Amino acid sequence: MDFNQHSERYASDGHALFDTMRESCPVAWSEAHGGFWVASRYEDVTRIVSEYESFSSDHDLPEEVAGFPSTGTGFRGVGIPEGVVKFVPSEADPPLSTAIRRLEAPFFTPKAINGRVGAIEAATDAALDAVMAKGRIEFSEELAVPIPIMVSLPIIGIGSEEWPLFAATSSMFHIMSDSPDYPYPQIMAVQARILKLVAERRASPQHDVASALVHGQVNGESLTDAQVGTILNGLSFAGAHTVTSLILFALEYLGKHPELRAPLLADPKLLDNALEELLRFYTPFQGAGRNVVGTTEVGGQTLRHGERIYASMAAANHDPAKFECPHEIRIDRPNAREHLAFSSGLHRCLGAGLAKVQAAIIVRKILQRLPDYEIVWDDVVRSNHIGSLNTLVALPAVFKPT
Repeated sequence: MDFNQHSERYASDGHALFDTMRESCPVAWSEAHGGFWVASRYEDVTRIVSEYESFSSDHDLPEEVAGFPSTGTGFRGVGIPEGVVKFVPSEADPPLSTAIRRLEAPFFTPKAINGRVGAIEAATDAALDAVMAKGRIEFSEELAVPIPIMVSLPIIGIGSEEWPLFAATSSMFHIMSDSPDYPYPQIMAVQARILKLVAERRASPQHDVASALVHGQVNGESLTDAQVGTILNGLSFAGAHTVTSLILFALEYLGKHPELRAPLLADPKLLDNALEELLRFYTPFQGAGRNVVGTTEVGGQTLRHGERIYASMAAANHDPAKFECPHEIRIDRPNAREHLAFSSGLHRCLGAGLAKVQAAIIVRKILQRLPDYEIVWDDVVRSNHIGSLNTLVALPAVFKPT
């Protein structure tokens, strides 16, 4: 099939393409980016992202690039096309990926997340305080991009005030690695800052992920500075994209349906379910690649060792076999939480709980403090290029100044 998740056609009409694919060829071949398979059914996508023995996430870059020794697999990670850096543990398999997640997990427990609530509320109030007198806000630039980064950086070990450096890279991560606009300079600046952090924590450990990695062990061995830097590179961006996208699409949806604002504000459980449904419908992280191990069969197709397959979480989340009337947003959908927006299995997003708490707090704050906001529809900017990340570029709104 003529499929390219980085094309303008995909950005404008991707779900129509997936509907056709599920009915005629649920596992299809695309010639784009060197050739890869595409899976579009919920059942198949869940299997692919969960069954690491048959579908590897490994990214076998040279050690001087990846920080980790070459695995000899020749595999090309989860990005299609192949990324220029390695994101560990998302581009690694057990036992390496699970050992690293054990060191990170204590910072994402319910207790740890509850400890971040005050900081999320304070950052949101500060962002809103700065615009209340103007009567206008650009939700992306002034709220949805900076706050998730402000929240995630201290978990790693970097002060929240350094968010602009990381935002400059985060906002460009939907660009393909072979594009001249790919943010190489920003990535290099972020990597330099992270390596500085690693050196600081090796000398003086604190209660943060960087210290846990520097002074912990993975499969009985200590990590090098380069390996810790590789892990923190991925973690520094992993939590921000999904939260930013979810906030923006939620505010856009409530801009079209202002009658839902009061019910959602009055019922926290309904708001939580609505956010799950919006995650399903918009699927910020659209999909991920896997490397086929051995010979296996998916959706009636025989896949061979070394071939690539793109597991489309976006397609799975619109599979009518799983979600009734999938192209409708139903804020009370009973099985909304079964979406794959955070993937599944051993690679399910470690920060999913934090992401949902952030989004709920921020949306609730906006409904409380800007109950009359109106989207400036003529100034909304949508990307004509989605790639792996589905989000809005700009979402301006006006409201009664106070």
